[in-house]
Amino acid sequence: MRPLAGLTILLLVLLCHPAGAANFAPVLLDARQTNQPLGPQLEYLIGEPQASFEEIASRPDSDWQANEKRTLEIGRVKQGAWVRFRVDNQSGRENWLLEIRWSMLDRVELRQFDPVAGVWSAPQISGDHIPPSRRALDHRYLLLPVALPVGGESHLYLHIASVERLILPMRLTQDQQLAKDERLMLTLLLMLFGGLLAMLLYNASLFIFTRDRSYFWYVCYLGSALAYELSINGIGHQYVWGEWEWLAPKAYGLFGSLTFLLITVFGRVFLNIPRYGGWVKRINTGLIAYWLAVICAILFYPPAIDWLGTQQSPLLSSVLGFASVGYLWYRGNRSARLFIIAWSVMFVATVIHLLALSGALPLNTLTLGIQALGVFIEFILLSIALAERINRERAERIEAQNNLLLSTRNLAHEREEKLRAQQRILELQRAANEELEARVRERTHALEQAKQELEKLIGELAALSVTDALTQLANRRHFDTVIAEEASRSKRTQMPLSLVLLDIDHFKHINDTYGHPFGDECLRQVSQVIRCYAQRAGDLAARYGGEEFALVLPATDIEQASVLAEQIRSAIEALQLAYQGKPVPVTASLGVSTLAFGLQDTPAQLIEAADSALYRAKRNGRNQIATESLVAVA
Repeated sequence: MRPLAGLTILLLVLLCHPAGAANFAPVLLDARQTNQPLGPQLEYLIGEPQASFEEIASRPDSDWQANEKRTLEIGRVKQGAWVRFRVDNQSGRENWLLEIRWSMLDRVELRQFDPVAGVWSAPQISGDHIPPSRRALDHRYLLLPVALPVGGESHLYLHIASVERLILPMRLTQDQQLAKDERLMLTLLLMLFGGLLAMLLYNASLFIFTRDRSYFWYVCYLGSALAYELSINGIGHQYVWGEWEWLAPKAYGLFGSLTFLLITVFGRVFLNIPRYGGWVKRINTGLIAYWLAVICAILFYPPAIDWLGTQQSPLLSSVLGFASVGYLWYRGNRSARLFIIAWSVMFVATVIHLLALSGALPLNTLTLGIQALGVFIEFILLSIALAERINRERAERIEAQNNLLLSTRNLAHEREEKLRAQQRILELQRAANEELEARVRERTHALEQAKQELEKLIGELAALSVTDALTQLANRRHFDTVIAEEASRSKRTQMPLSLVLLDIDHFKHINDTYGHPFGDECLRQVSQVIRCYAQRAGDLAARYGGEEFALVLPATDIEQASVLAEQIRSAIEALQLAYQGKPVPVTASLGVSTLAFGLQDTPAQLIEAADSALYRAKRNGRNQIATESLVAVA
């Protein structure tokens, strides 16, 4: 697919001349030539994709059609075409290059026939479906080396296959001439692409700072247009995506369609099309949906491209776009004027470029690079339009703010006059109320302070009544209350209740050896570990007494409680306590008990079972857990 080719379909039809009869006249190369355009010397034959070069060469001259334009432009031919020409080389130079300055051809295969020796050369291939590493020569255009015998004739045959329109702007040239032309052309293109990239980065930074959606879609549109220009000039295929076989054949159509989609979305946001509604909004929405469908077809189901009418849609989209933007300009949208001027510059440049490729205009550096120049000028104008719109909106906001400020001042003046009258009335009442209000405030403040102090004292007393001062865990009294409540709840809900009793191993030895301050620190560290494992709603970690701790675990069976107890034991063993720089190991023994149903057992029995398990763990060598389950039957 060639998205922008539709812009000039009608013009190309008018400029095409009917093909004459083939005469297979040779191209004469003399000693002064380093560059020979090929156009009227070319003859072509449409179809027969399965034929061999030998079979095609044997076809009579009457089957071939002659080309009468500067460039051979056949149109879209699914079955491909064959092209031939003769060369009479009197230049004294054997090595020449055949350059096709239209890189959107799927596959081009070249073979030479020596009429004197009656032999064919080896085939050489190129095309945008051929990775650069497999082409005859790696070049942004399709470049094929040809060895033309000096003083003799060669017959050159090309087989061309492409889903795009078959456009063949060809020439025979020398290395030096090609390098000279490429330096000039690449200098121009790199300047234009560098300018486009600079505008892209600049406007991307503006979007980051302003968060204006117009800048975002402008950057996206600029990026897609840059990718499209890289594709149409062959630079992208040569340096960027040429080896990506999934992208290279689709790049031209994909980026062209993406450019149409993003200019439509950018116009929708920049010109605020939804605000106008009506047919303009419906056309814009339809074009967005259409180009999204084309992009999906290119990526996922290429046969659908033919159903979507992509040969005519670019021209139709451009006409509808011009009509919509022109209507918005007529409706007073000031941004539409610069938008339509910028688009017109790119449109005219594209038409000139495609006319030159099709042979209606001379093919030179200017006509080859004019589309990139048009895109560059378009984005400069769009950038100016964005800046103008933002400045205009800023000026309108400032003017609106000034008008609002003036109205506010007038309203404030009127209200001030009314307030002065009211103030005289209120002054007498205010004087009478001030003393009363002051007394009420003083009394209220005193009562509020007394209330706050009382609440604070009650809170502190409540916390102190249930909290162990050293470890900040629940104290024994609070533990006794909670274990009784949880046992009653276990009986009602038929849910298990687990209890973990923990005792620090050899704590008396630690106290006697390192002193009570170190022992207190040991208790605090162990209590911190236990607190980390009592995070569920309803769990309770308490200091049971001395170096003993308790963990109440509602709705927890014996297996779950044992796993948790083992985690606590491991965490305590991993504590890194040190006294005067020397490590002091700390371990703990744990006993676990569980009421499986809790219908008859009492909290005392649960505690007794956990205590029994704890002492069994100590007897078995400490630093371990032991379990004991109570199962009561109703």
